[in-house]
Amino acid sequence: GITAGGDYIYQFTAEKDMQETAQGIVTATAHLKDIVDNLLMLSANVDVTNQLVLEEVSLLKVITDSVLMNQREVDRKHLTLQIKSPEGDDSAMVFSNKTALLQILQNLISNALKFTEKGGIVVEVQRTGGFFKVSVEDEGVGINAADIPKLFKQFAQLEQFWTRPMSGTGLGLYLSAQLVQALGGEIGVESTLGQGSKFFFTVPIVRNNK
Repeated sequence: GITAGGDYIYQFTAEKDMQETAQGIVTATAHLKDIVDNLLMLSANVDVTNQLVLEEVSLLKVITDSVLMNQREVDRKHLTLQIKSPEGDDSAMVFSNKTALLQILQNLISNALKFTEKGGIVVEVQRTGGFFKVSVEDEGVGINAADIPKLFKQFAQLEQFWTRPMSGTGLGLYLSAQLVQALGGEIGVESTLGQGSKFFFTVPIVRNNK
C-alpha cells in the first residue's frame, strides 16, 4: 500500500529530499489510519463499551504486540521504546478485553511518539492492589498544567500543539478514557511542560491471580 511505497522510496533512494518526502508519506499514512481507527471505534462506542466481552488476557502480550506495531516509527525517529515490568509473563493476567486494551495502548504510544523527538519511551507495568497500572512515559514536549483537564474530552486539542504538524483530532485520548472506564479502570496523566509526560491507566487483575 501507500506505507510500503513510502518505505521503498526511503530505502532505495540516496536523495535527501526524496527520503524526507517518503518519511512524510509514511507518517501521514500512519496518522490517517489512527484517525480512521478512532473514528470507527468512537462511532460504535455506545455499543462497544456496553458489550465488551471480558476474559483473562495476558497484559504483557498485548503490550508487546503494541510495541511491535510501533517499532517502525520508533526506528524512523531514532528513539527507544522499552517495556519495564517486575512481573513474569504468566503472572500479569488481567480480566479485560484484548482489542480494547490494544486500542488504548496504541493511542497512548502513538501520542508519545508524535510528541517525542529525542530520547525514549517506556511502557511500565506495576501491580497496585487489585489492579495492574500501565504507564507510558515519554521525554517529549510535555503539557501545560492548565491544559491537563482538557485532555480526555472529546475533540480536545491543546493550544500549544496547533502549530505542530499532524496535531490530530483529539479523539484518541477521549476514546481511551471511555474504554478504560468500561473495563473497570481509571486513566490519568502526569506531565511537566518541556520535560515529558506519563499517561497511565489501571486494569483489574484476574480474580484468582495472587
